[in-house]
Amino acid sequence: MEKILVTISTGAASIAILAVLFTVPSLYNTINEIHDQVIDGVSVFRVETDSAWTEMMDIQITVTPPSKPRVNPFDSVFRQKRQTFSGLPAWCQCEPTKPTCPPGPPGPPGQPGAPGLPGAPGPKGEDSTVTYAPIHCPQPVLDCIKCPAGPAGPQGPAGPAGPAGPSGLP
Repeated sequence: MEKILVTISTGAASIAILAVLFTVPSLYNTINEIHDQVIDGVSVFRVETDSAWTEMMDIQITVTPPSKPRVNPFDSVFRQKRQTFSGLPAWCQCEPTKPTCPPGPPGPPGQPGAPGLPGAPGPKGEDSTVTYAPIHCPQPVLDCIKCPAGPAGPQGPAGPAGPAGPSGLP
């Protein structure tokens, strides 16, 4: 009975392992395909929004009235130039008009650039007082060292007799 139970459980485990071995690569491929589709969709969206933006800017330029040119405040003080075209009619154009074309779609991204130069080293950091408490050493004492008096020594020998004293009063 136990041999049959072990054989059945071994077979079921083998089937589960084989199912995992076939399912994981399939899931990996599906995830990669979805990733590629999202990246393509984002790039198409970016191109469409850029073209819509340029169209809106073109419409805004055609709708808004041209701004008045700035007037130089010194024109009234100084003499006018002889060749001013301000008195000509509006249909007279002395300069050719410059065409304004909308920009094309953005190109593909370029290769990544070379790494930049390393920066200058930063300033020296402050000493940490969190890990170890700062050490405070007392200043050395430069005064004379005063030692306490020791015990009294033994009595010395009797000295020689001193000189005779002066004579007393009568």
